Amino acid sequence: MVGADGLVQPIPTRLEIDEDFVEQASKSGVPEARFRFGGRCVEGKCKQWTGNSCGVIEKVLTGMADQNIAPAENLPRCIIRGTCRWYSQRGADTCRACIYVVTDQSALVAHA
Repeated sequence: MVGADGLVQPIPTRLEIDEDFVEQASKSGVPEARFRFGGRCVEGKCKQWTGNSCGVIEKVLTGMADQNIAPAENLPRCIIRGTCRWYSQRGADTCRACIYVVTDQSALVAHA
């Protein structure tokens, strides 16, 4: 979930998204403004696929370095690390950057 500080706070248990969840979450606005959803990597079927890796986390890590944003000090608790494309691609650095990745950036600007 996205906290008031704009950082992603991992939830302690895996949550399967269904129509009821979407309906309830939508009552308070766009769900992507408050949640970041993870799905199975589809590699070449995704427009973010660079040919051999996920371009999203590469952009995040480059952007953090360019803006001198320090990664989180400790690895956050994570229930998907064992199957996470980003973790398998770049290791612990991605876990420390993950808290900064929010799907709907426009919602953050609207609340700033």
